[in-house]
Amino acid sequence: MDYKLKYINKDFQVTEVPLMPHLTLKKPYEFTYVWFQKSGFTTFDILEQIKNFFKLTFDDVSSQGLKDEDAITEQLISVKKVLTDKDIVAFNKKHKFKNKFSRIKNIVGYGKEPVKERMVHGNSFRVVIRNLENVLADTLLNHISDHRHYYFINYYDNQRFGMPGGPYNTHLIGKAIVKNNWKQAYKYIKITDNILPWVTIKTRSIADFKEIFKSINPKRISFFVSSYNSFLWNTQASSIIKKHTKSMQHSFKNVGRLYLPVEHFFQCHISAK
Repeated sequence: MDYKLKYINKDFQVTEVPLMPHLTLKKPYEFTYVWFQKSGFTTFDILEQIKNFFKLTFDDVSSQGLKDEDAITEQLISVKKVLTDKDIVAFNKKHKFKNKFSRIKNIVGYGKEPVKERMVHGNSFRVVIRNLENVLADTLLNHISDHRHYYFINYYDNQRFGMPGGPYNTHLIGKAIVKNNWKQAYKYIKITDNILPWVTIKTRSIADFKEIFKSINPKRISFFVSSYNSFLWNTQASSIIKKHTKSMQHSFKNVGRLYLPVEHFFQCHISAK
């Protein structure tokens, strides 16, 4: 099948289902909760855009989850500043781009606590698959209509390992950080857009390499480590599928070679040691 996923960003739309913070109209309140829409940017990108525009710190801007950059996504963001509609207009005016966009759609409300990472309830997806033959498209539609609950192997995809166009090496950065190999971590991060171009190493000591990472959003550093954990998850899950099911190995671009079951229904019986 010569099908296409994410052919254009509009083909993959993600709407966050957040756990809403407690909203209040009673002053004083510190935080503004905004509904943010973006395309062509990572969640880290927009957090830094907000931080820089409103002259805040990394800790002042938070999200519950991370969203793909090669998609159109919407999510809740908390900002440690009382914003008005005038502020929103000014921000959106400054952040207009030719082939991508980031904008605050509206102010959700105000409160006294930031939103917390990884507390998102879930996400709603709208996915377009292109180049499907009519018969296959009808078969897929009928199958999904008849099976409300559909399960699949939850491998991490390429958005967890890099940015569109590459390099897809965030798991390698994370591995080097976990191993305290800061020189290697710097080598990998230097070829990505995750480091400021003016940041350079003046000496060769490990302390100097480690110092570089203090200029990067700590949440982005955590993502590198999570990326490495995602790589380990894929590797372990693939190994289990290979060992306990009838399976076939497939090559996934920017992700690697992973095993998938060849049967529609299967179970993995793994005994605990």
